[in-house]
Amino acid sequence: MAVIVPIEGRREGTFVLLEAALPGRAPQPIGVVLLDPADGRAWVRMRQRFDDIAEPEDAEVLDALEGHIYQCIEETGAEAFLCSLEDSLSGTLRITDRQSIRVDAFTRTVDRLYS
Repeated sequence: MAVIVPIEGRREGTFVLLEAALPGRAPQPIGVVLLDPADGRAWVRMRQRFDDIAEPEDAEVLDALEGHIYQCIEETGAEAFLCSLEDSLSGTLRITDRQSIRVDAFTRTVDRLYS
């Protein structure tokens, strides 16, 4: 299926922020997932280290999270993955409500959102 890109080169994207709410600590942003609703692709940016915000056992789990996210997106699709997060997360790992954003390049936009 071909995707038509408007002449100005901008499309709508949808993003959520991922947060870790670890015991005894304030919630910390740890990543962003940006979705292209037109073709179902997703871009993910996560913290590179967690040892400064988590105990070693929690940091180990968080370190594996990015790979797990990509695996889930590949298996179920980006939209289904976000829906599953919205339905199941509420404790240690949280996501924000979806927000729309105008995108000229998804890679650049996810980097900007992450920073």
